[in-house]
Amino acid sequence: MKKSFFTKAILIGICLPLIAGCIVERRPRPVVVEPTSAVTPSAAVVVEQPPSEPPPAQVEIVPESPGSAYIWVKGRYELRADNWIWVSGRWMIAPRPHAVWIAGHWEHHPHGFVWIGGHWR
Repeated sequence: MKKSFFTKAILIGICLPLIAGCIVERRPRPVVVEPTSAVTPSAAVVVEQPPSEPPPAQVEIVPESPGSAYIWVKGRYELRADNWIWVSGRWMIAPRPHAVWIAGHWEHHPHGFVWIGGHWR
């Protein structure tokens, strides 16, 4: 009886450190939330009588990617209350592997500037 007790105690003493080494602490993964409008293609927006054409794009420092599934979407100018406002670029998760982001752009038309929204291809 004593031999069985000591055998079990020794086995438990050997196995506990091995089992304890299998416990892994999982850190919470950062979550990036993008507005729905940034992911879906936006419709063309006609801006009649803008104050001027959009300024040249600003030079942006692209921060480190949050992961391999992310694609950098360049910043752009938006017209708000007759003023061009710079909207900084951002990382977006591609909807599928090998997806390519086609950037939106402003086009000049006879009745003003038209925003052609970006989309995934």
